Amino acid sequence: MKFLISAYTGLGNFILKTPMIIKIRELWPEAEIDIFTGNGFGTEFVLRGSDLINEIHILRKDSSLSEKLNFFLTMRKKQYSVVFLPMDAAPMFLILGSVLMGGIKYTHINFMGHTNLKQKFKNFLKLYALPDFRFVPWLQGRHEIDLNHDLLEAWYNRPMERMYETFITKNDSTEVLVRFAIEKGKYIVLQPSAANGSLTGKVWAPENFEALVQKIQRKYPDLQIVFVGDKGDLDTINKTALAGIKDVINTMGQTSIAELCSIIGNARIIVAHDSGVMHVADALKSTLIALYGPTDYTRTRPLGKNSQILFSKNDCFAVHYSHNITESDLAKQYAGYKCMNAISVDDVMGKMTELLALTAQGNSIE
Repeated sequence: MKFLISAYTGLGNFILKTPMIIKIRELWPEAEIDIFTGNGFGTEFVLRGSDLINEIHILRKDSSLSEKLNFFLTMRKKQYSVVFLPMDAAPMFLILGSVLMGGIKYTHINFMGHTNLKQKFKNFLKLYALPDFRFVPWLQGRHEIDLNHDLLEAWYNRPMERMYETFITKNDSTEVLVRFAIEKGKYIVLQPSAANGSLTGKVWAPENFEALVQKIQRKYPDLQIVFVGDKGDLDTINKTALAGIKDVINTMGQTSIAELCSIIGNARIIVAHDSGVMHVADALKSTLIALYGPTDYTRTRPLGKNSQILFSKNDCFAVHYSHNITESDLAKQYAGYKCMNAISVDDVMGKMTELLALTAQGNSIE
């Protein structure tokens, strides 16, 4: 049995595919499971070195047409039994190119009422023009882990026990902690930006993080504060007062995915937005406070027992539920971090104090 799974998605979204991959390995221990990715967001790292997959195939999104054609024809020679193309990992060129790959393709189809013209055209292609495709409804209000299981179950053609624990390759090295003079288990991780620093409505205001840092430093002077994020996040933060904040270890734009995992895995607590950092923390079973506002929490919320969620419930709460507005359009419509302003600094500090007390006593967060 040979499986191929698309990982043309963000880091966090691919982490949400790991329960499906684990389930495939459980049902068919000897199966060959490959993934293919555009190598854009670190998805190729998530399962690297594990026994869950066999090969990682990379086709960069900026490859030429001839390079893409050659890639798909090469993949055809591998004779995959089934190819899974989840709703968030199936760009148009991939749907068209997968026709050349052979095998039966299972992909989501979006019948929700808010589909735009591009989505309707995509649905038309799937339903009437593409051979060897099987279509699984993309159900609104359903968690992404379940959506991915839906693809597998449609091919398996019988009920199966679903699993919800996510996975990421662990990095037990503490070299990055030494490099930044971070004390293992004696620091709090904050993610002050997201989406590579691009325009988005799902980010808490920088002045809130500044106030939170000051409160932490006063109440927990023995705990270090560590910023995490990528280069785009750093560029955005450098335009705010957070750039000059004192006694904070800023690792933004200076770590690999493996190093980020080490920093997150050895922290006392992590505060993160709906992002890859959040899903890394959840997969590592770290103590996590996730900040949610306009994004669809029914689809992406962390499900780990060590993860807690704070919601910003104002007039743009969960507007992504209908999938009819982009993150950049949302940020233009609701300027000035408005969508996240119903979460106060005291809300975050109160939850942090509660969780730090519980973990210090060795109690369960549940």
